[in-house]
Amino acid sequence: MVKSTDPAYIRDLKLGIIAHLVTDETVGQILKEFQSYVRHPDKGFVLMVVRAIGSICGRIAHVREQCLRGLMQLLQKNDNPGVVAESTIAIRQILQKGLEADATGEYVEDIVRSLAAQ
Repeated sequence: MVKSTDPAYIRDLKLGIIAHLVTDETVGQILKEFQSYVRHPDKGFVLMVVRAIGSICGRIAHVREQCLRGLMQLLQKNDNPGVVAESTIAIRQILQKGLEADATGEYVEDIVRSLAAQ
């Protein structure tokens, strides 16, 4: 996994490899690991983690709702405009891939409320 002491280029490379190797069996463990990565002080790395989450959710449908919940929390708790923007893009892509109709409306309402509060 990615270590906080890794140089930026190594972190980015490891993150890309992890995101591409994720499977149905490993997705839960990897998403838990990514939860710690989104608290990293390097906001550029956090942006890459958010993109990786969006990419994983696009490929593995059964984790979309879990990813949406995590991205919504990140959207609400983060004050970095880049992270907010990237989270919003990832959420939009996940919603476009599809969820149950009831859940989609609920998330859209939450997104609008979060963005209005900022």
